[in-house]
Amino acid sequence: MRAIAQKASGGLVRSVGSGLEYLAAWTLSWFEDDSQSARRWRELALRYSHMGVPLLDRMSLERSIAASPRDIEPRVELGMLLLERGDLEQARKAFEGALSCEYSHKGAVRGMATTLHRMGKLSEAAYFYLSYLSEEPEDAEVLVNLGIVLDAQGEFELAIERFRKALELKPDSAAVHILLARALMRTGNLGEARHVLSRAVDLDPRNSEAHRFLGHVAQNLGEKAEAERLFEKAIECDENNPHAYLNLSQLLNMDERDPNRTVPLARSAREIFHTQGDQHGLAFSLWEIGWAEYLRGNWKESAEASAQALENEPELLPVRFNRALALLRGGDSQGAEREYARTLEGSVDVSALRTHGIADLRKALKEDPQIAGGEALLHHMEERDRQLEREILERAAATRSEQAMSTIPGPSRTE
Repeated sequence: MRAIAQKASGGLVRSVGSGLEYLAAWTLSWFEDDSQSARRWRELALRYSHMGVPLLDRMSLERSIAASPRDIEPRVELGMLLLERGDLEQARKAFEGALSCEYSHKGAVRGMATTLHRMGKLSEAAYFYLSYLSEEPEDAEVLVNLGIVLDAQGEFELAIERFRKALELKPDSAAVHILLARALMRTGNLGEARHVLSRAVDLDPRNSEAHRFLGHVAQNLGEKAEAERLFEKAIECDENNPHAYLNLSQLLNMDERDPNRTVPLARSAREIFHTQGDQHGLAFSLWEIGWAEYLRGNWKESAEASAQALENEPELLPVRFNRALALLRGGDSQGAEREYARTLEGSVDVSALRTHGIADLRKALKEDPQIAGGEALLHHMEERDRQLEREILERAAATRSEQAMSTIPGPSRTE
């Protein structure tokens, strides 16, 4: 307690002293020329930043900018300060101000790119990253960031090119190897992805993500036992990696085996995602819990888990089908009918309908032909499937017709 009190007392003294120093500087600024004042405020900002006085360092930089509006450096420093503190909108404005003074300033361009990237403005971020790399082509961190942006935009080949360049500069980075492997997997190049991930494991044997992505490669190659081993290894390397628990539970659920093992795995993923505030991961974990409980014959628990998943991701159609089926198996035919009807209205994914709707209900009816209302619901879904198939074929025919018409030459000048 004494140590805490001493620390709090020291912080108070530091804040009071810094405030007095700020007031003294403000008073002196009335008697200095603008360049002297701007320089003093920048020096104070750096001092306050090192001392951990967040409000005064920002205010000092703002005073420096006010004293010398065409000086780009305090604008860039302010942008970086705000970026580090997560105030992205104000950071963007600071970098815009810097770029208005000197559009090609490398620090401002780099800062703007990073800020836009964190804001999710990927196309704009890519533009500024490319602008920066035209002057600094061997900045490995920016190459990696640009690769991440391109990967998120679906430009996988371009992302691979950037990651390869970054690896030339940082060949011992396990993280960059993993990013490259992920992009390779997206293009279907599983062989090279496996080789790159194996190198990542050599560089960092306890890297949970390297083992996890190796598990994905093995699973996509049909090597289920190896995939299971690698997902288990990923959990061993990092017991707080929710994706590793989720991937292992998904693998087991896909084969509809060992649901008693799957439930605790998916619950571990759920708890970690919940702690992290990751709604997407939480929804998928609950989906796996719901299906594993279904496989265990716990219809009520299955329906409840699916309902919780939908609270986080309402548009997950497979989960809606799972919930409807669990309600049906639990004897709530009216609830199941409402859930199926809600799922089938509007735009419906044909793959989800056939796999999680029709196929799962057919299997359930094979196990128990006496499910109340099951045959009628199956007939309704099969009719919806035929309707969707007709609509798809009609759209395809219309597209072909439009393409054919576009190839017919128009009248010549002589006609």
